[in-house]
Amino acid sequence: MSHQFLILTKAEKFVLQLMQNTPNMPKYYRQTFAYRLDTLCVDLLEKLSEARYVVQKERQERLSEADIMIAKIRIILRLSYELKCISLGLLEELSIQLNEIGKMLGAMKGTEKNELKT
Repeated sequence: MSHQFLILTKAEKFVLQLMQNTPNMPKYYRQTFAYRLDTLCVDLLEKLSEARYVVQKERQERLSEADIMIAKIRIILRLSYELKCISLGLLEELSIQLNEIGKMLGAMKGTEKNELKT
């Protein structure tokens, strides 16, 4: 259970940092990249939060959905950097945080799979 609290705390920190920077994106991209990033991040927090409260079988599904959201966020972040919507420094900071969240999520998914087998 402590992993679930820790991942949620790290995800909240990531989302706060990202959402503080999306309003600074160029106006042209704000309606696409900034909106999608903000929405995906809130959805990610929802899935991680839901995973804490559902039965074990459904938890694996929520964790897999969260994993897909992380992949989508990574892609949009890279595109945002390529289009000069965010700086290299911000991309690196966010990528480090997102990788850590992804590793924790992978560990949780592995633990859940092992518990489902037994």
